[in-house]
Amino acid sequence: HVSIVHMFGSGRDQFEGWTHDAIADHAAGLRATREHLEREQLAVVAAWWAAGGPDSVCVGIVRATAALLGVADRDARAMVRVLRWCNRYPATADAVHSGAVPVAVAAVFARVVTPPRREIYTRHEPAVLADLATLRVDEAERYAAAWADAADDELSDPTSLDDEYEKRGLWASTVGGEGHMRGLLTPDALAEILSVLDAMIPPDALDIPGGPRTLAQRRHDALADLA
Repeated sequence: HVSIVHMFGSGRDQFEGWTHDAIADHAAGLRATREHLEREQLAVVAAWWAAGGPDSVCVGIVRATAALLGVADRDARAMVRVLRWCNRYPATADAVHSGAVPVAVAAVFARVVTPPRREIYTRHEPAVLADLATLRVDEAERYAAAWADAADDELSDPTSLDDEYEKRGLWASTVGGEGHMRGLLTPDALAEILSVLDAMIPPDALDIPGGPRTLAQRRHDALADLA
């Protein structure tokens, strides 16, 4: 740790005399700048596609995007996936373009909206976008996996959508030392559950030690308290 701090000594001098809060605010500004640049990169790639860019260089879209932006293929692939997702769903495109859903979070969820799950996503889109707007990237990974599982359960269930009540369920398992829970709830039950959980633990103060909990973390703690 000491050697790393020494390596970046000149950068540290830049913040000489800054308070902890001031540095944290600066970090938040950098994060906002990074997210803005990620949205700009998407806009550039979209405009380039519209102008026939990939066709002009005669290579695959991912490789062409990687060369255009100077990024790794995996990063270009994530951008292509997000753009294709946004192209199918205008509300999703608006959420990503406005910054309501960060590009990094969108890239995580876009992976699970596979062709068989698209019709299900069409019905879930408003709720999913509202949830994604509250999540960090690591939380989005778990959320996407849970949504994909629930979507696959629905796809494999021959029961019609009109029999929503009969398909209800709550599944739980422990994998790798982590507890996982997913469910298919009726809209009324979900609304009532979230109302109770959110009322039990309102948002934390911004200055609490360790920082305020996310909405997902507060709901977890409220559910544990309720049990």
